[in-house]
Amino acid sequence: MSLGAETNVVPADCLVLRRLEWIPQLRPRLLPALPPAVYPVAAVEELAAARGRVWASIRSWGDTNLNTGRGRLWSYVETLGRFEPVRGPVEPHAVNALMADAKRLWLGLDGGIASIDFETGATQPYGPAQGFVTSEVAGFAESEGTVATLGRFGTLWFLPPGAQTFARASESASSEDPREPKPWLDFTSSKEWMGAVSESLASFRHRQAQHWIPISKEFANGNPRTDRLRLRCIEGDGGGGFWIGSDTGLHWLNPADNIVENRFAPVSITVPGGLGAAVTPGFKPTRAAQAAARQRVLGQIRDRMRDRASRARENLALKHRVDPVTPSSRIPGAVTSLHRDGPWLWVATLDGTVTNRGRVLLMHHPTRRWVGWFQVGGPVVSMATDPARLWIGLDVTGSRGVSALLVADRTPLVSVPQDRWVRDTILPEELGEKLALLPVRERAVLAFFAGQPERVVELLAPDKQVPEDLDAEGLFLLAFAHDLVGLNQPERLDEYLDLLRTRHPGSVQAELAGSIRSARPAERLEPEAEAEPRTAVGPSTEPPSGIPSDAGTPPSIPPATEPAGSIPAPPSSGAEASGGRAPSSASLGDLSDSDRSRVDAVIRKRDLNRDGKLNRIEARLWLGASVDWASLDVDGSGELSPSEILRAIVEEDAKAGLGSGSPGK
Repeated sequence: MSLGAETNVVPADCLVLRRLEWIPQLRPRLLPALPPAVYPVAAVEELAAARGRVWASIRSWGDTNLNTGRGRLWSYVETLGRFEPVRGPVEPHAVNALMADAKRLWLGLDGGIASIDFETGATQPYGPAQGFVTSEVAGFAESEGTVATLGRFGTLWFLPPGAQTFARASESASSEDPREPKPWLDFTSSKEWMGAVSESLASFRHRQAQHWIPISKEFANGNPRTDRLRLRCIEGDGGGGFWIGSDTGLHWLNPADNIVENRFAPVSITVPGGLGAAVTPGFKPTRAAQAAARQRVLGQIRDRMRDRASRARENLALKHRVDPVTPSSRIPGAVTSLHRDGPWLWVATLDGTVTNRGRVLLMHHPTRRWVGWFQVGGPVVSMATDPARLWIGLDVTGSRGVSALLVADRTPLVSVPQDRWVRDTILPEELGEKLALLPVRERAVLAFFAGQPERVVELLAPDKQVPEDLDAEGLFLLAFAHDLVGLNQPERLDEYLDLLRTRHPGSVQAELAGSIRSARPAERLEPEAEAEPRTAVGPSTEPPSGIPSDAGTPPSIPPATEPAGSIPAPPSSGAEASGGRAPSSASLGDLSDSDRSRVDAVIRKRDLNRDGKLNRIEARLWLGASVDWASLDVDGSGELSPSEILRAIVEEDAKAGLGSGSPGK
């Protein structure tokens, strides 16, 4: 089916909502420590600084035997001013974890662990002869001279001060689902506590305790996304608490008293247009490329609308409603790496939805205030500091030509005056000032996905009048502001969708609207004057659809003579033949206790606009899209009263062969 000329062009950006900046920007001088022309490096997976030396796990472009997260050991030689591979026993091994204590550099290798003495440079491997048998570790922790390491699947090992062999802990860190265990990604310590994270679970253990404390649901409180968050990294705060980074933001937890702080980045709404790939200037896309781009945009808009509906359903069960798009924290995106530097916390995040850029944020974590942020040319996967410098390791797999290791002067960054720091909480006045600067369309997009349909109508159709120049996206937002999730006005929804199809027949939004069925209540069909009501004699028979064959329409009653609130007596139905009974009262209070409880259960679950009745959309969500609305809406009011809801319950019981258990029995 042809949709007009608009289908033969590359789609533009849709649902545009720009990201608001909440933290002061810093502009440090970033120097490439690994120039791409000299070092063909794809990523710096791990960093550690100690004794005036910097160590790195580096994955090179040509080293095809290394997976993401693993690299070869290099070190920065101060006298030469450059990085060099570390020669010796560890040279052929892949390194996936680094930690420096007072005397040694600890390395997680592909087959065990090893340490390098800072004084002598001697390498000490640890294997079965030293009591260690785990092939791969998630990380290291150190507390009062005791070194601990955690295997990928939960085995915990200790090396007490002065000991030469590791001891295995009595209890391992268990996965959330033992049938499908997920490997632990990161492991660290904070004072006397140890903490580890997998994608779906964080687990903590006191150094002198025997059991782990698993935590997962606490991180989801207030999560603006409908899908489950994924944890990525963990860093101790030095006082018994832990900072945890996820794909939704930044979290802090104190395992001793189970206090959790969640900082979520708002959900990105904008659907990028274009071809979805970089092209050279003057490139002319084929029709197939244009069609593919259009389908990609259509799919992403559907995803946004599906998430909006899912969030609305989840909000019904929440005491405090979650707004997915209005910022509640200054964190700009998913956290990819963390590093504690005394009272400072370096936080690396993605740059919004741009996957080939990253950001580095600085927080003074005792006061929970942000100092500033700056941008880098790729996602940050590791960080380290020495007294003078900040080292930043990037994954430049998608950004060839960018240095994978940057270094910045640390002193100016930690010397920003305190009066320029900002607290994480965004005050309503500050939020209002920022939103007032947005264009009307972007404010309407924000209000639409924030669950404020009245505000959408106020912005796009002042005085209830639709402007003649309102484009396709504006009409799309205006229409669906009246859907079940919004104002729940089916007539308005249909009206604006018809206007959208008429004014912009070839638009992306019109194609989406073409799949929307009418939400208006079905018109009542009055019986002919000479027709007499049919009476059920003997057992009733039902057609294959399950609707009673004699479920006719009751005679119409003139509005002037119809008592307010009365419902015509319904004809006989399959439910009656099965032993059930259909009430005639429209009031919930007139039902028996057992009937009232069943109707009340349906209303609590299905009455999304909380008016005590079910409209056609709500009934279809309850009984299915193919439900015969005319047989349910006996009084033709366009809504199901409690007695009509009970009638539907009885009929459903009859279809399922549950007539003997019908209401009132």
